[in-house]
Amino acid sequence: MRIGLNTLGIVPGFGGGEEIYLRKIIAEISAMQSNAELILFTDALNHSSFSDNTCILLSSEKEIARTCEQEDIDLLFSAPRNAPAKLTIPLVLWVMSLYEADQPPRKKGFFSKGSGQTIEEACRQASIIVVPSEFLKKELLRLYTVPLNKIVVAPLGVDESFATPQSCIVEQPYFLAVGKVSPRKNLDALLKAFRKVEDEIHHSLVIVGQPDDQEPDHWGDRIFRIDRLGNTQLAGLYQHCDMYICPSLYEGSGVTILEAFKAGALVGTGRIGGIQEVAGDTPFYFNAESIDSIAGVLKRAVEEPPENRARRIEGGKSKTTEYTWENCAWKTLSAFRKAITSD
Repeated sequence: MRIGLNTLGIVPGFGGGEEIYLRKIIAEISAMQSNAELILFTDALNHSSFSDNTCILLSSEKEIARTCEQEDIDLLFSAPRNAPAKLTIPLVLWVMSLYEADQPPRKKGFFSKGSGQTIEEACRQASIIVVPSEFLKKELLRLYTVPLNKIVVAPLGVDESFATPQSCIVEQPYFLAVGKVSPRKNLDALLKAFRKVEDEIHHSLVIVGQPDDQEPDHWGDRIFRIDRLGNTQLAGLYQHCDMYICPSLYEGSGVTILEAFKAGALVGTGRIGGIQEVAGDTPFYFNAESIDSIAGVLKRAVEEPPENRARRIEGGKSKTTEYTWENCAWKTLSAFRKAITSD
């Protein structure tokens, strides 16, 4: 079984949950005793970062379909944003988010990037769609009435390295937020909430994630801005923060919540997307659209009694045991086999 993996457009270190998922399942499936041979379609920006794998460098997504034929690929695994519209082999999609599907259409076509397909068209074309949460499964049904038998839920794993004790690269005490700077991540509301309570606390705020074109040059005093980190340094930030804050307005899976839990961090988040599915009642929940609600949780993190804090942290750690990359890879591999046998 020769599987083509479309990695075009993934920026190394800035690919978020999609990149984490792809790199982890590539490693896990390659290590398994299976008949799956992975051939990665890469671009100039990410080609060298996948050098440990069998890669074919492409100049654009327009070459994907032809290359699949030339290389005798049995199945293409792709994100919907650049999945080719014309394929003679089964298409399996990975869908990490459907946030854009509820947003107003863009002037130059609704979610068309290169392939000319909308997300809905790609989902209808696909033999199987892999999602990380039951939440996204329900969203596919709500938005596109995708048949249930086309959806495979493969919950993301969390790396054991986040549980290994690490040093901290910033001065304590601080709150931590992780994720690409974008309207969806709602960092503006977090900043306003932090400003409301900063005179009552001694904390700084550390923000780690891919920058935005309109990001300010200076975030202000007591705000530490970091573009990206390796797992070791990021684990250290999770482990030593007084709270990991996820103010996001939408999350397909809540992978950073799992990372924070694994590292032993107290977590504050909204009840949105796939987060409650993985987090249960362990975090401090707030209304992500309310600055006062976020500010209240920041203050509560400082005032929480040690015994209550410890109980929440242990509860978070226990939730990560069922989320492994091995399980995720097996479910993804089963999606490949299902697509080929049902085609």
